[in-house]
Amino acid sequence: MLDTQSVNVQQNLSSLYAKKRFIKEYCTAEKFKEGRKLGKFQADKISSLEIFLASLEKDMQKIFIENFIFTNPDSEWYLDYWSKGTYYKRLNEVVNLFLGYIHDRY
Repeated sequence: MLDTQSVNVQQNLSSLYAKKRFIKEYCTAEKFKEGRKLGKFQADKISSLEIFLASLEKDMQKIFIENFIFTNPDSEWYLDYWSKGTYYKRLNEVVNLFLGYIHDRY
């Protein structure tokens, strides 16, 4: 679980790059934590990432998963789905939704 100081970092995240870096670190920690739970047979609990993903529409889910869960190595993967402008608009939206979700959760 993140401490209050980590969550307050959100207030200092002014650029999309900083926000994305924070979310990637959070998701990496959550995936590690989930892996440890599976080893302890606690797989029946829903992770905070699964709860967040379930709240998103399909396009937003795709953007979040490709950027933060699987970290797609193809930097232009989104061009098969959206224009660059549409992608960045939705990416900003999903990043801000996630930061709001984390803020409310902790």
